[in-house]
Amino acid sequence: MDEKIAIELEISQRSYNLKIRQEDEWVFRKANETINAGINAYANRKDYRDKQDLMAMVLLQAVVSNIKTEEKFKELNKIKSAEQKDIQTAIEVDKLLDMALANVEK
Repeated sequence: MDEKIAIELEISQRSYNLKIRQEDEWVFRKANETINAGINAYANRKDYRDKQDLMAMVLLQAVVSNIKTEEKFKELNKIKSAEQKDIQTAIEVDKLLDMALANVEK
C-alpha cells in the first residue's frame, strides 16, 4: 500500500512541506542533506552573488552526476546483454554436444 506521510524539509533556510510515500522518506531526507551540503560547500567558496547561484551549481552538479550514472547503467546493461547471449550460445552448444554424444553411443 502506498501510504503517504507528511514531512518537512529545509533547504537553504526555507521550509518545504511534502506528502510522500513512507518508503521514500529516507531518499528525500538523504537528498535534503546532499542539497544543503552542496549549498554550504559552494557558499564557502564566496564566489557567488546570491542563493540562486548556489542552487544552480548544486542542481548542475546533481544533473551531471545523474547523467553519468545513467550512462554507466546503459553500459552495464550492454555488458549484461552480451553475457546473456554468450550464456545462451553455450547452452545451445551443450545441447548439440549432448545430441552428438547420444548419436555416437548408439
